[in-house]
Amino acid sequence: MEYWRDEQVTRDESESTIKKGVPSMIMTDGEVRPLCHKHQLIRDGFRDENLRGCTYEFTVGRIAYRYDYQQRSSRQEQNDQHIIYPFETLTVVTYEQVDIDWNHYLFLHSKGFLFSLGVVPVCTAADPGFSGHLGITLTNLSARPIVLPVGTRFLKGVFCTLDQTVKQGYIGQHGDATMDWPYPSQFQADKFNLVEYSKHLQRFLPAPFAAAVLVTGSVSRYLKWTMSILLFVASGNVASYFLTLAKPQGGTAALLSLLNILGAIASIVGLGITIFTLTITQKSAGGG
Repeated sequence: MEYWRDEQVTRDESESTIKKGVPSMIMTDGEVRPLCHKHQLIRDGFRDENLRGCTYEFTVGRIAYRYDYQQRSSRQEQNDQHIIYPFETLTVVTYEQVDIDWNHYLFLHSKGFLFSLGVVPVCTAADPGFSGHLGITLTNLSARPIVLPVGTRFLKGVFCTLDQTVKQGYIGQHGDATMDWPYPSQFQADKFNLVEYSKHLQRFLPAPFAAAVLVTGSVSRYLKWTMSILLFVASGNVASYFLTLAKPQGGTAALLSLLNILGAIASIVGLGITIFTLTITQKSAGGG
């Protein structure tokens, strides 16, 4: 199939005729390949075998960004393969670099094999004026880790021509230019209803785990009392242990001292767990 843009003609294979006056919006491999050989559209990393029909298949590069939701940050990783763990989100940077001028537009969607693995479908685009690597954010909703080796074709791109040049080109974050892919922490909820949260957890967690979250939220108002009791018990056990050591010990006394110190250790461990649970629940508005 060939296109002559000046005359705006297309070839209809079914009728074996040429129709005039029909502009070409989606570009074919015959149009994309010559431009890529001139380092246009795809300025670096272009591979002829990845271009078929109307799509170019972008490949996994060595760089990826993994997110730390507690620290509200992201860290860059450079590996020969990238692993996306269950319920984790990872931004994979393409091997190719694009250079979209103000007369073109690039549609992007993930390949079908990722859907069957449990990866959330991606549908995004590169606006006119965008230049650089593409960062594609993938989320694994399956129960198994997913590995993406470098060079894997994972993303399809469809180049389009525009009838008119845009008046304002792309303005935004070029991740590869700053060597950073910031985590948008301003959209992360700090306070939420723990009861509602536990209900949503039931969609992808076993019922006992979701119920445990719900129970934790309902009894959180008693945690401070529990902390006080455990601290009192631990102190009493430690004091009793040292008093026992001050006296001559028989078999029974030695056993009592051992039980006292074990009780103190158990109380301290319980105190630590209680403090941790209280800290978690206080971060939500539904903590009781």
